[in-house]
Amino acid sequence: MVIFETDRLRVRPLIPTDLPAFQTMQGNANVMQYTAGIPLTLAESARNLAEIIARYDVEENETWIWAVIANPDDFIGTCALFKNEAQEFEIAYRLLEARWGQGYGQEIAHGLVSYCLDKLKLGSIVAQTAKANLASVRILDQSGLAFVGEVENKGMGWVERRYRYSITPSRLGN
Repeated sequence: MVIFETDRLRVRPLIPTDLPAFQTMQGNANVMQYTAGIPLTLAESARNLAEIIARYDVEENETWIWAVIANPDDFIGTCALFKNEAQEFEIAYRLLEARWGQGYGQEIAHGLVSYCLDKLKLGSIVAQTAKANLASVRILDQSGLAFVGEVENKGMGWVERRYRYSITPSRLGN
């Protein structure tokens, strides 16, 4: 099942056979630097992947994490849509380090924003990234989301840049 596609990418549910590439991503300290903060072991990645897959069948699920596939069938990362602590729909993405700098982050961010707005008809979406994560800041600055400010993430010990897209009366022509 395909969730959505872009020119070069296909987004689909994660499957158990994604584990080797998923672990390559989750076990990489550079990839995990601005997320969990530490790389995951194979056992932790396997548990994480199984939990993600199990959530697909939960009726009240509010966290969707999907595989990002470069055509034809090359796992390059994940993207997500979830309800955050403030009950806002938030988007996220993570790529294998070997795929950084190839425009995939920008492409998946645009595709995810379009999917949320056009297909799911969400009225508002947000995204956050560590201010020090310059590549992700560049991606979100060009994603169609508006920068709305910085917030301190006390749990991780850094400042995050916050972005939002909302359908407002002025955007509806009222």
